[in-house]
Amino acid sequence: AIKRCRDVQKLAKHAIYSLQRGNASRAAEQHAEAKLVAISVLQAISAGPDPALRHAGFVKGMLEEFAEGVLLGAWLDARANGDVVVATRDCDAFAGLDLSSTEYVGALADLVGEVGRQAVHRATARDGLGVEAAVATAAAVQTAMLTLAPSLTIARKKGEGVRTALRKLETVRYELSLVSRSGRPARAAGGGDGGR
Repeated sequence: AIKRCRDVQKLAKHAIYSLQRGNASRAAEQHAEAKLVAISVLQAISAGPDPALRHAGFVKGMLEEFAEGVLLGAWLDARANGDVVVATRDCDAFAGLDLSSTEYVGALADLVGEVGRQAVHRATARDGLGVEAAVATAAAVQTAMLTLAPSLTIARKKGEGVRTALRKLETVRYELSLVSRSGRPARAAGGGDGGR
């Protein structure tokens, strides 16, 4: 079960990388494959001799990574339509996975880092609205974690990372405003390493 959970995590990470590189179709394929394997793993655990393994760290990590990719994909889709939306725990993409609150909140916290990468990419293209959307998303996640999930251990563990990411995003926004006012020409989007 551990190896198969790692396979799901690897597929989910590759889907996130594909999303960051603008290859949504490849990410969708990777997510679909990851979901099939994850459901298979969960079914094997629940039918096996020790169903308590569902709460083991390697299973939670698998589901959290998968959920992070789903959240990023939904966020990018919403951004393409001019919205700032984060998928909820009961969205169709999570059907059959029985995602816990802890796993969802962990994925939500990790989403902020991926949104930060997008903000750097958008700042490079001088897209102030894209950067604002990233800042707004990070702030909303931080607020949700502070108000809705303060009792969850995961919220306390990952809360500092969200705060740090939000500060970095605010710095990106500030630096973009300075560069925009300087009159320097924008660099071509896609140049450089995308902020990594």
